[in-house]
Amino acid sequence: MVAAGVAGCLAGVLSGCAWTEPEPSQTLTVKLSDPHGSSITQAFCRAANDRGVWPFVAPGEVTVPKSTIPLDITCEYDMRTGFVRVLPQSKLWLPTDVATVGGIHEAVDPLRYPATGYPRSIEVVMGETLSVSR
Repeated sequence: MVAAGVAGCLAGVLSGCAWTEPEPSQTLTVKLSDPHGSSITQAFCRAANDRGVWPFVAPGEVTVPKSTIPLDITCEYDMRTGFVRVLPQSKLWLPTDVATVGGIHEAVDPLRYPATGYPRSIEVVMGETLSVSR
């Protein structure tokens, strides 16, 4: 009886653990302007980080997985390109974060569930290359 309990426990430990939740992601709002500050109505864009590439139309929103790697946003409009490198913002992880959604994952598997995020609103200036950290 004891041997069966030990064997069952050992099998559970050796089988590993699988997360059933999706990767944490966030939705970013992307605005467009020309170098003089005038709004641009529509451009084809793509966001890319180490998790993949997501095409979208801006101004608009794009949902991307969180990462510890910068997010590159490239937009094309009227033979001009705008590029923004968005640096992830670190979040100080505290033991109280375990009570929040995803907090335990950030503590156990920080590569898959990074305690970082990108700024929620980003402006792409056509014809310019920018870097955004906040």
